[in-house]
Amino acid sequence: EEGGTVSLTNDMFSVFISHKHEDHALAVEVKKAIEGLYPKIECFVSGVDIRAGMDWRREIRSVLAKSHLLVLLYTAPSRTWDWCLYETGLYTRFERGDKHEVSSVVCLFNPGQTSPSAIADLQGVPAETDKVRDFLNQLCRETWKISDDWRRGALAPDVKPKQVEDAARAIERAFRRL
Repeated sequence: EEGGTVSLTNDMFSVFISHKHEDHALAVEVKKAIEGLYPKIECFVSGVDIRAGMDWRREIRSVLAKSHLLVLLYTAPSRTWDWCLYETGLYTRFERGDKHEVSSVVCLFNPGQTSPSAIADLQGVPAETDKVRDFLNQLCRETWKISDDWRRGALAPDVKPKQVEDAARAIERAFRRL
């Protein structure tokens, strides 16, 4: 840890998927779609990646500290989002001064809705194939624009367009099933 930020040395790209308990199946499908893009992408979903008997709060804090990106799955504005927004707040790393903008939180939400007001200043992505495809392409080919902690260039510059399209469609279908 240097100057209040966490130094990430692992060559795996870690994604923390924040979601409501009721949206667990969606989180698992998003995990599968994103991890299918490239072998060095790993996604954390609580309920899948926390075993019985583990101190889940400590595990979540530990995984957040090691993550390059937080993806918030925002599904129904009428629900209480306190815990997910708490995770987002724990994860968000603001630098001193106004020059640094956080580029490591992405909110995926149902089309026709918006991101939660608490993170409205961060660009969200409606779960429509073309918008999700753009996000996934940027994740693979311009990773540094998605994650302010990634310093290794493009994560997967040679990812096939069909892979990205299939992943984007899978995410859109998963949101539609809700």
